[in-house]
Amino acid sequence: VTLGVFLSVAALTGLLAGRMRVEADNALRRAEMLEFLSDFSSDLSGAASIDDIERLIMRHLARATHGPAVLLRQDGERLILVDSSPEKLELNDTEWNAADWVLRHNAARLATAPGWSDGRFHFHPLLANGA
Repeated sequence: VTLGVFLSVAALTGLLAGRMRVEADNALRRAEMLEFLSDFSSDLSGAASIDDIERLIMRHLARATHGPAVLLRQDGERLILVDSSPEKLELNDTEWNAADWVLRHNAARLATAPGWSDGRFHFHPLLANGA
């Protein structure tokens, strides 16, 4: 009986410790995101032009994703690559098609699993209805 109680308490303690660790990790991620948003907001307040804003978007987007990022802009009926991180990053045909789909449908398009041929990037529209 004593061994059973001991094992039950040990299991419950381990379960609670694991749950506390998950909550602590989630709180840390939320704090990091709030810091990121605060930094971005502060930098945006000093932006004087659309070029400044685009540079800030790229810098903070690359920081947030911990990976490659691209900024595309609509030029008439097509998209142009404004900036990328790392510099001189090129999109393949599949990625351009995915970005074009986002432009036409004003909806996000997520990347597929690594190794699939559908592209490396999540594409999200930043402007809706020409706003």
